[in-house]
Amino acid sequence: MDTTELIKKRIMDPDGRIIRWPKKQTEQSAVLASIAQYFAEDVRYSEQEVNELILQHITFADYALIRRELFDKGYLDRTADCREYRKRG
Repeated sequence: MDTTELIKKRIMDPDGRIIRWPKKQTEQSAVLASIAQYFAEDVRYSEQEVNELILQHITFADYALIRRELFDKGYLDRTADCREYRKRG
């Protein structure tokens, strides 16, 4: 079973939302990639918009963890003051 199938089986609810932050790096990377696909390129997002978009795709409350990981792992760029985010191309 590949990582995507494992995530769907163990980490997603029936509606496709992430139910928990996985411990394994490979699963974390797959979760981030699945959430990053919902960000449009060439669109600037406020921090609040990023949080709202993340919350649409997770069932646990730690959207800040996901936002930080998306930035740290190179899926999103942000301004120095953290007011605007955009998908890294």
